[in-house]
Amino acid sequence: VRCDAVSRGVPCTNCVAIKIDCQMQGSKQPAQQLNTQRALQIQVSTPPSRGCHTPGLGLGDATSQKHGDPVAMAVDSYVNLILQSKSDCAAITDAGRVAFLGESSGVSLLTRQSLQGAVHYPMPRPAAGPSKDPYDIENRVLQQRGAFLIPPRQICDELIDSYFAWIHPVVPIINQTHFRRQYRDPLAPPSMLLLQSIFLASTHVCDNMTLRDADGSTKTMALTFYKRAKAFYDANHETDRVAIIQSMILIGWYWGGREDVLEEAFDWTRAAVIVAQGAGMHRSVARSLLSTTDKRLWKRIWWTLFTRDRLLALTLGRPMLINLADSDVEMIRDEDFNEDEPGRASKVPPNPAHVQFFLRYVALCEILGEILSRQCSMWAQTRFKELDMDDVLFHESALARWHGECPAIVSLDSPERDHFWAAVLHSKYYTTLCLLHRSRLSAVRDQFPAALVPSRRAAVEAAAMITGIIQGFSTHGQLRRCPSFIIYSLLTAFVIHRYQDLFISSTSPQAVHSKPRDYWSALLEISRTWPLGGLVNSMLRSVAESWESGKRVSHSNTPLLSFVEDMMGAEPHDERHVQDGLAAAAAAAAAAAAIDTVEANRQYPDLPPLLIGREVSDWLQFFGVDH
Repeated sequence: VRCDAVSRGVPCTNCVAIKIDCQMQGSKQPAQQLNTQRALQIQVSTPPSRGCHTPGLGLGDATSQKHGDPVAMAVDSYVNLILQSKSDCAAITDAGRVAFLGESSGVSLLTRQSLQGAVHYPMPRPAAGPSKDPYDIENRVLQQRGAFLIPPRQICDELIDSYFAWIHPVVPIINQTHFRRQYRDPLAPPSMLLLQSIFLASTHVCDNMTLRDADGSTKTMALTFYKRAKAFYDANHETDRVAIIQSMILIGWYWGGREDVLEEAFDWTRAAVIVAQGAGMHRSVARSLLSTTDKRLWKRIWWTLFTRDRLLALTLGRPMLINLADSDVEMIRDEDFNEDEPGRASKVPPNPAHVQFFLRYVALCEILGEILSRQCSMWAQTRFKELDMDDVLFHESALARWHGECPAIVSLDSPERDHFWAAVLHSKYYTTLCLLHRSRLSAVRDQFPAALVPSRRAAVEAAAMITGIIQGFSTHGQLRRCPSFIIYSLLTAFVIHRYQDLFISSTSPQAVHSKPRDYWSALLEISRTWPLGGLVNSMLRSVAESWESGKRVSHSNTPLLSFVEDMMGAEPHDERHVQDGLAAAAAAAAAAAAIDTVEANRQYPDLPPLLIGREVSDWLQFFGVDH
């Protein structure tokens, strides 16, 4: 057994066992081990708060310290090494290389910073590689794929200006001051992954006609920038975590694929949330060593992910990914949009309309998340057999309070409003209101019809407001600048209006009848920017024709279409057939989507084929019925 005189003291365990005198022998350790031990003793004797080292103590001195136990001192020295590496760093200068260690992490037990609330740590720099560029092969592959190609400088300028004018207010994830400085600096340019992602997002809203196809759409250029950005992502070309998260959010902005038109946005946003949580963006950075500028940017990125998560959960019927119970990030405020740096004022002051739009947008998404959780989740359906009317009233009150607290610059009722951003914000508000009352309509089946009147009236009025907002966008030529969520808002209004035509008497003073052609023309215009609009347009035409003229969908004798014909035979004004009518609408929509899919596959044989089953499932899920 090795002598334990150093840890136990004299006599050691061996000498006591064999009953001999215990004497310390001269050390025969190798020089390297002695040097390591001396270095360890130096760390023990040097307080972690001091930047310089003092001469180390000898072994005998170490055993005579106040705490006395060299083993415990060795553990303390390990803690000191960790603390010293953090405390010596005045600030985290590279926000893209930050590690997150939560409370359950074992290392947090050894660090005092975690006791002060800091959970973000700078990641060590990777070891220097060989002299040859390690990315040389990857760069050649990317060059062959055209990933480094960018448009002429004038078009790039227009794309970037369009991005910050029309995309950035909805997803304020980029420090505009810092990015524009990099964009003009040939020696320190921005990330190519991020640049191509910005081009991808702004292609939809840029006025330059050279980016558009012959039919006025942006499909070709959007797909080109998508492939370039995805090439950089697949090659792991970017090492900055913040740039990766920003790019993933913007790639998820793209809804132009064919076979995955409804999946791309959700998949990219989900991946962005995972990477952001890995960096600790879901935790407060108030006590971290990040700079003030980076702290503000991180908050904006996190709350942007939150809004994207809630809207995609609503649009696609997917589970919400972000649980606010796991996050302690402070609510975003006006000053988080201030991009001034120490000793350098920003040349791009924040736009008050953009700031207030996003602040109210986040607040609205909080309410939306509660509605989805309390009324549309599986937990709610299994816990409550009937819809809790108290929840409906509570959320209705929260929405009314949100509407009343909107600043004048983003309020539809104020002459001082920014017309576009106030309209975009309230289109989301009225869509949320429709969701709240649509859930109540679908839950109440056997009660007296009078119970439906308040929710029915509120839903119809909200749908009318959505229709009016979209008509205003169309009149001013701004539909193509709207985010893709406008398609869901329009579809929601259509469903409510069709419900009204079926189950509300035409003599009712509250009846507000809409013309299907208004939806078709709007969707046709939207489809030039968002290809999904074309699919929805085909679906609306089929459903409207089936309802208004009594036509049967007779393209096939499949069980699905037979089901449509059976359901369409119900009396339109019979309250007992509310659910049957919605089921018929769902089946007709699914059938129309399937027929349109077959036709699209025939017209575009060179593109990947659309999957009929996925679209049918999505429309059935939207109407809230089973297969």
